[in-house]
Amino acid sequence: MEEKFEQFDLENNSDEMISRYELMLRTNRHSFFDVHEFESIIDYYLFRNQPAKALKVSDLSLDQHPNSIELQLKRASVLYDSGKYIDALRLITGLQKIESSNSDLFILKGNIYLTLDQPDQAVKTFNIALSLDSEDKDETCYAIALSFVQARKYNLSMDFLYLGLEYNPDHAEIMYELAFLYEKEGKMEKSIEYYKKYLEINPFAEDAWYNLGVAYDKLDMSEEAIDAFEYALAVDPEFYSAHYNLANCHMDLERFDKALDCFFQILEVDGQAPEVLTCMGECYEKLNDTETAEKYYRLALDTDCQYPDAWYGLSVLAYNCSNWADSLKFIRKAIKIDKENTEYWFTLARISKKLDMITDAESSYIQAVQIDPYDDEIWLDYATMMYEQGKLNETEKILVDALSCNQKIAELNYRLAALYVELDCNDRAIDFVKKGMECDKTKLHYFYEYYPPQIDITIFDDVINEFYEKLK
Repeated sequence: MEEKFEQFDLENNSDEMISRYELMLRTNRHSFFDVHEFESIIDYYLFRNQPAKALKVSDLSLDQHPNSIELQLKRASVLYDSGKYIDALRLITGLQKIESSNSDLFILKGNIYLTLDQPDQAVKTFNIALSLDSEDKDETCYAIALSFVQARKYNLSMDFLYLGLEYNPDHAEIMYELAFLYEKEGKMEKSIEYYKKYLEINPFAEDAWYNLGVAYDKLDMSEEAIDAFEYALAVDPEFYSAHYNLANCHMDLERFDKALDCFFQILEVDGQAPEVLTCMGECYEKLNDTETAEKYYRLALDTDCQYPDAWYGLSVLAYNCSNWADSLKFIRKAIKIDKENTEYWFTLARISKKLDMITDAESSYIQAVQIDPYDDEIWLDYATMMYEQGKLNETEKILVDALSCNQKIAELNYRLAALYVELDCNDRAIDFVKKGMECDKTKLHYFYEYYPPQIDITIFDDVINEFYEKLK
């Protein structure tokens, strides 16, 4: 658990106390500090990430107060922060014989076990701390849970968060942490549930409204996400991320004029940023205002010439205008900056195909599917190109490879079935027609669209009828 360090201000005479301590070191003269002062000086150095100095203070403190349990526990904490975990554990074990009812001691010991990757021992030790804490058990559970979060033991963290809610069902911070952890695990419905509970207690928490919007957005619930982002902005009108995500939600709903309104507000709040200008270019592109779209893509590049999405936007504009040469030039600039973007390679493949650069197109398709083998659209486009080149065996291999990663994509199955009809492999064709129908029977039309019209495929009627009979 991270300690909450005191704030050192002039009103508490902390500056004078630190100055007096450091003067003692420089002059090598003895000066007395009480236990509380030594604790504060130790915290001062730990707060500034100076564990060696904190350890020196701890040595001097125990010289003056050798029997102080507080200072011995503080020394264990300093040893822990200094990475001397075994020394800290040894000291705590000794202190247990004297202070067996000190919950703070067991909290620190549990954290050491966590750092040593002994979560089972940590749980046992934390439970002892909890049993010794007669009051504020909900706060103790919350602190323990945060330690597990820091150690990335999220399931154990949730156990203590739920236990904390048993002690205090209205503990807002616990609700917030549960919402955050569920979001981290991809369980958006549960995340939304706990963000809402938190907001019932803290309705003016802009970060919670924002996170709620993000969770809705991940569920493609754009309208609900928009409401949440707007609440966040009502609390903090200059919340950049809320403006940005709100604009993107409007883009998802194809409300490009509203998205542009949001982006213009961002420009007023935060100045020109390449990602914002690029999104504005995309909005104008979708509104068929090519000239203004190009203007904003180029403004983005004026702000940051290494922003690849702006080059990609220019490439798309040129592609849509059948300006293959410029489209090729721009997409190559984007790829030079970001070589791991699937969409860039896919676009390069399509441009190369338009320019009849088949070998280059094939290389680009291969690069794209290597980066993202789960994008069925790229596989299908790649297979179409090879089929149009009359390379049926290569087309078969592409579709088989595609299905190895995308077995549940109906169109891939129907496409391969149609190819097997043409290759006179009817048994295989029947198998893939069946697989396609198992994936999505409503897309059977893809099979009929792809199969060669000169070939009689009435033999598949029985297979298809049999499948529908089983559904009755």
